[in-house]
Formats: sequence, C-alpha cells, structure tokens
Amino acid sequence: MITETREDQHGAVRFLRRHDFRQVMRHPESWLAVQAFDPTPFHRALEQVRAAGFDICDLPALQARDPDWQRNWWVLTVLLSRDVPAPSRAIPRRSRNSRDRCPCPGSCRRAAGSPSRALTTSACRG
Repeated sequence: MITETREDQHGAVRFLRRHDFRQVMRHPESWLAVQAFDPTPFHRALEQVRAAGFDICDLPALQARDPDWQRNWWVLTVLLSRDVPAPSRAIPRRSRNSRDRCPCPGSCRRAAGSPSRALTTSACRG
C-alpha cells in the first residue's frame, strides 16, 4: 500500500509509523521567487554554460526555433530525472504517438499535429 504525507504533519507521520509504513521516497520542494531572483552571483557559471554550447531560453523561444522541441524537451526531462533520487530506476514512458502527449510542464501550449492548432493548458495531457 502506498500513501504520502508531509514531514511537517507530525501526527500523520506518527500514525503511519505506528501502522508499519516506512519511507521509501522523498519529494523535496524548492521554490524560487523569479521576480526577486538576482542572477549576478551566477554570471560566471552562466558564461561557462554558454561556452559549453548550451543556451537558456524560455519555452516560447524554444518552440520558435526548434521544430522538434517536444521530443528534445522529453529527452532532457529523461536525462535530468536520472539525477533525482528514487526507490527504483524509473523507466520513461512514451506515448505511441509522441504528438498525442505533451512532455512539457502543464503551463505550456502545444501544437497538435500542425503549428496552426494549439491546445490550451487545460487540454495539455503532459
């Protein structure tokens, strides 16, 4: 049986331990106040990233310049997920038709078959 709680919910943690549940996974959260973020201390690291041939851009810019952005986003997600601790090795799943599923976060807009058709966030099944 699988359940979840937050570690600041002490009563829930005690209840689960009393009933022989054990922790096998943690999902730490990290938040960034984007408007208050000061990139100045990271200037040197960003230059190193750019010098290595990487570019950091927002999703609309990526969509505009990369016709295969959905697949590339999926590949990046799979590569980055390897660095996330997990109780077992994750096996990435892919839809039979990659255009049927959006690999990007829920706040995206995706082209469904043609660039002229876009689905809103509520239709994104990624």
